[in-house]
Amino acid sequence: MKQIASYLILIIVLTACNSSGKEETEGSDLLAPQREAMERAEDVERVLDEAAERQRQLIEEQGG
Repeated sequence: MKQIASYLILIIVLTACNSSGKEETEGSDLLAPQREAMERAEDVERVLDEAAERQRQLIEEQGG
């Protein structure tokens, strides 16, 4: 009888630890802030590259 009760408790604990769909969606949102930060950094890099290219063109136009 104790052995059956132990198995039932084990099954209940394992079932409670099982991941549900809600937890998976929360996990996928975990990296969202990092993705947004990377996108902003790429935008800043693009702006800086464009500014550097414009500066190079101005220097070349001035005979440098």
